[in-house]
Amino acid sequence: MDSNGTEQEKDIMLYPGLSVELPSEHEYTQTLIAQKLLTPLAPVAKTVKGEAKTKEQKDDGR
Repeated sequence: MDSNGTEQEKDIMLYPGLSVELPSEHEYTQTLIAQKLLTPLAPVAKTVKGEAKTKEQKDDGR
């Protein structure tokens, strides 16, 4: 977005096998996905390792 709050268009080079971030709501992105020229990536799972460690510490009485 620019200083006025409007979105700026970007030129993005697409190469086979490489991942890029594109606005999923953009009409052209949706068109490329519909034509199977783009494949959406699966959402990245967040780790809960820190939360599990905290729980273990509480169980140990720490």
